[in-house]
Amino acid sequence: MTQEEFGKTIGLLQKSISRFETGKTKNIPKEYLVFMYKHRISVDWLMGWSDIMFISDKKELSMNTESQKDVCYKELEEQKEKNEKLSEQIKELEEDKASLIRLLSRSNSVEKTTKNS
Repeated sequence: MTQEEFGKTIGLLQKSISRFETGKTKNIPKEYLVFMYKHRISVDWLMGWSDIMFISDKKELSMNTESQKDVCYKELEEQKEKNEKLSEQIKELEEDKASLIRLLSRSNSVEKTTKNS
């Protein structure tokens, strides 16, 4: 099966398959992992780490599952980092908001004092 033929079965272009095999792309979209698992296609084969395309026994299945777990753990770690950055940004925005409220409050106080004088 050619890269183009395989790509068509899972909805990828030949270029994408080539990038997986050469290691230029490390993250496989979850939808493709699910498709590959259902059709017993080895992620190791797609990534170019094995010549065995289809999972035929329990040993290969567990190896494939470990590869999928590694990909999922990496995605989870990346998402965790993004969430931590977003949390920091939210905290900074909340601090900025509190500072602006204090400034507005002071400004209103000064205006009232000026008007009353």
